[in-house]
Amino acid sequence: MRQTNLVVLGPYPYRVGAKDLTIVSINKEEDGKSFKTMDEALKSGTKMFDALRYFSLPETMRPLIKYCPLAPGTTLPTRKDIALSFAYLYLFLLYLGRPPNDDDAPPKFIIGILGAGNKPKSYTDVISSFNPRWMKHTWIRDYAFSAVNKLIRYKSKLPIAGYKYIHPFKLYTIKEDATIEVRHAFTAVINLLNKGPLWDIHPITRSEEFIRSIPSLSKNLIGLIFDTFTPEQIQDMKDKHLIHKDVYKNFRYASYKTWTED
Repeated sequence: MRQTNLVVLGPYPYRVGAKDLTIVSINKEEDGKSFKTMDEALKSGTKMFDALRYFSLPETMRPLIKYCPLAPGTTLPTRKDIALSFAYLYLFLLYLGRPPNDDDAPPKFIIGILGAGNKPKSYTDVISSFNPRWMKHTWIRDYAFSAVNKLIRYKSKLPIAGYKYIHPFKLYTIKEDATIEVRHAFTAVINLLNKGPLWDIHPITRSEEFIRSIPSLSKNLIGLIFDTFTPEQIQDMKDKHLIHKDVYKNFRYASYKTWTED
């Protein structure tokens, strides 16, 4: 558990105050005291995101520990349980671009990657006593493609949220008769993809400044797709649900022709 990075880099709760936290311990001798470390909080039964928010508060604002014995026949979640639940939430945010709702069905791609087939609430309840929708989840920017297991990183072929019209560029080769302008734009997109997640366009971390700098990014990418790939390739994208079946090129959006490779 990398306490420092998680607290300093994220999560940054925007509606979670001290009163929303459940700071507890299964050890009676800790009642009315304060936790000193993240590890101490987790071992005592406080949930991960509650503990993270707790340590992000000034010491004078931190709630005191409340004694809360385990119910008969129950145990604390193991580190493996916590890691699985964290990975579940992370993948949900990364690929779907939003926190899970309690009544969401378990996404098939998460079942395939993690083998986690229960509803989201059974996992989010392991790591948070409050609704994860109360949190600002920009912390995913600091963990993607670095602290996530390579199996998770490469097993899913789904595009990350916000990437629907970028994803095909890494799956298909450019057609032979593409113009120089299109080749430059194609290379620019590939270079961006090679850098990892594009947080400026991800729904959770998107930058309004970036969006304003490239108006109608999706429409430009659609136009570039039609100029970059053959009709057969485009039909294959539609058949595989990589792009919408009724998508079409709007000739009003062609700023991609000015994109440079860098």
